[in-house]
Amino acid sequence: FISQYYFTPIANSASLFFPKNLLEKTKKDTFKWFDTKNEYTYLDNINIKFSPAQQKSYDNIIDSKENKFLLYGITWSGKTEIYIELIKRELSKNKQSLLLIPEIILSNQISQKIKNTFWDDVLIINSTVSPAVRTKYFSDIHQNKAKIIVGTRSALV
Repeated sequence: FISQYYFTPIANSASLFFPKNLLEKTKKDTFKWFDTKNEYTYLDNINIKFSPAQQKSYDNIIDSKENKFLLYGITWSGKTEIYIELIKRELSKNKQSLLLIPEIILSNQISQKIKNTFWDDVLIINSTVSPAVRTKYFSDIHQNKAKIIVGTRSALV
């Protein structure tokens, strides 16, 4: 889809989704999937009460047939609570969630709020994550062991 939509070779599109060292190992045929026995657990320890505006936004997202939404609001306006409830909804369906955040500076405060809700088994991916750890995370995500991923745009690479 990305290749066709943006008129770019499929190799360029695929490179957006794999850690660089994984691509190199794949080319050399030296990559082995991690068998980490690491099963992530997610506990929901916070009950969120929505404001009327939050409830309306949440309901609009749930009831819509669209897959694209923009939640617009100033910092601390309650967007993260909506994200948390949407993540809970997807976890109940045994699906994964990727929460992209605009800047690495925001990753600490948003990540902490997500971790406070779902405990420690949340993968945080940004430019400070080493290639080796990123490859392990990729393996865990691919094997559906990791369900919640928070990161900047570099989480896609």
